[in-house]
Amino acid sequence: MRCLDTIPLDSVVRLHLYNNILSQKDPFPFMASIITKIFWKDDAINKLFLRNLQDPREILQASSRLKVINSALKNNNLDSSIVTLCCDIIQKEFFVDMNIPEVARYFRHAVQTLLEKTFEHLKRISTIAFLKFVYCMWDQTLQDDYTLPISFDGIIDVDDGDVHLEEINNYMNLDNLIIHSLEIYFLRKLCHKGLSNSGLKQFCVVHNYKFPWLSTFKWDDN
Repeated sequence: MRCLDTIPLDSVVRLHLYNNILSQKDPFPFMASIITKIFWKDDAINKLFLRNLQDPREILQASSRLKVINSALKNNNLDSSIVTLCCDIIQKEFFVDMNIPEVARYFRHAVQTLLEKTFEHLKRISTIAFLKFVYCMWDQTLQDDYTLPISFDGIIDVDDGDVHLEEINNYMNLDNLIIHSLEIYFLRKLCHKGLSNSGLKQFCVVHNYKFPWLSTFKWDDN
């Protein structure tokens, strides 16, 4: 890792090093630390991962290093070990402190990316990392008694909150397998908070006035 600090940012050597590291099929020892250092270097300059959800072309044009990172990741399938590692690093390093206003602001861009048939690998990986953390909405709004109303008071401006909530619901109501998988992910995160199967059913009934898509689950099929 020390060699990264000695190589200038605009050096061709750094580009070759990035390509060699991120083209690997399987992680090697200390690879997570090395990739984290690589990502932090460019995120500090370009605010990479959130902006990448909006306009990946602008992001990739801003840095030859990011182009190399994106191209190298294309050498691996999205379910490969190295891509999974990159996704986990992005989630834990750059999205872990997201709040509800940030989630709401970028949710549309993330879902649109999931629905795209063609995509840049770095954008898709950033999107998956982002959506893995959307359950922060539950952490920041649910009370100990999960049957009590979900409130965004003090978390997001009322007018903005209504607009963002409507937009989120519009996307979550789409009849699409990918969207359904995202809905299931939301519920699984509630399971991790201790809700039983019957508790989940009750939760969906109580809160479908705010999140209509909660009423679409066919429990008898599971």
